[in-house]
Amino acid sequence: MRILGTINLILAWILEVFAGIFIPVLLVLSSLMVDTNEGNRLIQIPGFPIVLILLSLAAIGMFVGLLLFTMGKHNKLAGWCMLVSTILFMGGALGIAMCTMHASGAVSQKITGGDRMNTMKLIYRHILPVLIPLFALLAHIFKEKAKSKELLAEVMDEIKDSDPQTITITKE
Repeated sequence: MRILGTINLILAWILEVFAGIFIPVLLVLSSLMVDTNEGNRLIQIPGFPIVLILLSLAAIGMFVGLLLFTMGKHNKLAGWCMLVSTILFMGGALGIAMCTMHASGAVSQKITGGDRMNTMKLIYRHILPVLIPLFALLAHIFKEKAKSKELLAEVMDEIKDSDPQTITITKE
């Protein structure tokens, strides 16, 4: 059980590094520095600065929450940090969808012919961090299950090793 808990914690950190930090930082930097095909920047789209703020706060909050969870201190605070960050990530993804995807559902095309933003890109780039708290929760559950099994085994060994004593109650 401890191995499963460790595996889930490693998966949470892999997702945190890739989807929780790298992709939001890449979006923030590219929207500030790179021109689109139309000659403008993403930061110039109305409402997009709010999306960038949401994603930045979500990335920082998720990192802090997962760090606190991994250190084993303040698990309640870590859970709240990850929960709030999850909500912020979902709000950021919704904001990206509202700002970049056409309301009719038509997919805009790059000059090279590929999709600029579609639903799958939105999910794997900006909603994938929602799985980080899930993996952290599974790690916590598996580690607690391992602790309870070890405690049960210890108690059973103590019972087997001790001499059974009976208590008799006599009436006077």
